[in-house]
Amino acid sequence: ILDFLVSLNTLFHQNLMDRGEHKGIFHDFPEFLFVVREAAALHTPSVMARGSTASAILTDNLNGFLVDNNPDKFAALLRELILDPDRVHKAGLQASRTLVRSWEDCVGEAIDRYNTLLRSRGLPLVEPVWK
Repeated sequence: ILDFLVSLNTLFHQNLMDRGEHKGIFHDFPEFLFVVREAAALHTPSVMARGSTASAILTDNLNGFLVDNNPDKFAALLRELILDPDRVHKAGLQASRTLVRSWEDCVGEAIDRYNTLLRSRGLPLVEPVWK
């Protein structure tokens, strides 16, 4: 039954060792972090490969779960978590407290990125409307 439940809600992808292939799928690192933060906003902790770039914002067993980049270890951790919903719940609450960013913060960062691009082209900068 456990294998069936995991298969209904989980998509496992092969390891991507070629950086070029990786960039083709996740072409921009901040977008992947957005998914982790979006999950955190819904009190859902992420499970990520230890040492991966996006995992840097997670603290293992506090606001998410880190596991060695090994399919068997990943599957074992998922089994543990399915059998311990309280552990997942606590990590989800911490994820929402520590990983979620405000709308103003996100928009401010986007404006900074646009302004960097505009500045590099000698164009007028964008000013936030709430200042």
